[in-house]
Amino acid sequence: MNLLAWLRKRASARRDQVERPEVEAFKHAASSLTAADVAIVFVDANSTAAAAETAARVLAPDGCAITFQNGIGNVETLQAALGSERVLGGSSMCSAATRAPGHVTLTHMGLTSVGELDGNPSARATAVVEALQGAGFQAAIEPNPMGLIWQKFVVNCATNAIAAITGLRGGEIVRLPELDAFQDRVLDEIMAPALTVDSLPEKTAQPCCCARSKYDISCLGRRTAIGEAESETRASLRAGPNPRR
Repeated sequence: MNLLAWLRKRASARRDQVERPEVEAFKHAASSLTAADVAIVFVDANSTAAAAETAARVLAPDGCAITFQNGIGNVETLQAALGSERVLGGSSMCSAATRAPGHVTLTHMGLTSVGELDGNPSARATAVVEALQGAGFQAAIEPNPMGLIWQKFVVNCATNAIAAITGLRGGEIVRLPELDAFQDRVLDEIMAPALTVDSLPEKTAQPCCCARSKYDISCLGRRTAIGEAESETRASLRAGPNPRR
């Protein structure tokens, strides 16, 4: 058996082992979607405000929303629409690819972190983690979700935005001296507001496996969230030091 045939056989075997749950999707929030315990927000930053309006319609009075979005400003947008006490913070190192309308494939399994924005433990955060673990995800409580969000934001600014412009993968950027130097300048600029966040963790962010995502989006003619990230960064610079949320 040659290598190509072996790879095809292995891929076929893996596909047979994958569980393919069917979920009901709606283009618009249906009237039947009410009294939800949790609304998970996955849209890009350009659509967070609209997603917040939908969450407000479908959540139960004591329900909450959690964001696993990349970038900064999404938590604040959800809080403005739902109230600070109804929003959880989170970060996920999983990645996925859209194969076709309604067909999404998990491409990398990483840790998904969930936590209250004030850092205190809560039954609802634990319930979200247990639900994710029950579905087969690696999930854990995070006492400093805003720190993780900023941490991943720094990594994405230094990789995804450059990958979108150049069409290169993250590892290829540092092999070109000019882009390596440019990446250093990006990091210097983004670390200025990041260092004012007193909840930023000391540990280094884990590499993200979706460095080409914004490049793929731009090739499809879709709007990326790069402009939104820039405006939120400028707002953070104007606001000065951020208290722990």
